[in-house]
Amino acid sequence: MVQGACQTVASRASRRDVGGEPRLASSWPTQALVLLMLAVAIAGTALGPTVPTLAAVARPRWSVYGPLLIVNAALALYVGGASLERHRFRAMFWQGRYDARRFLTDLAWAALLTLLLLTAENGFQIVGAPESTAAHALLPATINEKLAWLGVAALVGFSEELVYRGYLQRQLGALSGRLSVGIVAQALLFGIAHGEQGPWAVARFALYAVALGGTALARKSLLPGMACHVAIDWYAAWSV
Repeated sequence: MVQGACQTVASRASRRDVGGEPRLASSWPTQALVLLMLAVAIAGTALGPTVPTLAAVARPRWSVYGPLLIVNAALALYVGGASLERHRFRAMFWQGRYDARRFLTDLAWAALLTLLLLTAENGFQIVGAPESTAAHALLPATINEKLAWLGVAALVGFSEELVYRGYLQRQLGALSGRLSVGIVAQALLFGIAHGEQGPWAVARFALYAVALGGTALARKSLLPGMACHVAIDWYAAWSV
């Protein structure tokens, strides 16, 4: 009986970080995910000079959107599978009670965050930061492509916020025992994941990820970041 009680306590302790907060999963799925992300980012950066040219001449862009959707869906499914229990999967989206008032407040935060990031992006353009040819190659050109982009951007925004701010930020923060480490680490990974777009893009996306991560932490919800992420991608497509 005493042995069983000790095993229970040890099991609970093994799923908690130094600060006493529960982890979302064991450490090995997170390590595997981070290593995979770094490997893909390095390969994408190495192939970067040839990607924009190939993508730019592709009409329609379904050959570009297809792999993008597959990769993001796979990442979301992997993160969902890495979650040990159902309530922990839900905890990646929000913590605590969620009601209509909180939903409306999250939407207000999303609007403010969207305005902040769009202002920052315009500021980068004003100071002469180079635009990414690779990013522009992804943007839709025809009406049909723009309509399809609505769904593509929605899935990508959902997946990236779930993976980076919902899973990696909380998990890396729990494994290190510091919430700040989780925010910074996911921001660096998010920036590196866009390495094929150039060093300016890495810096910008890392900075934006800090703002998204800070909002997720402050609101204990992914909704503001998801809504902001999707809104910015939609704006980029329909403003060209």
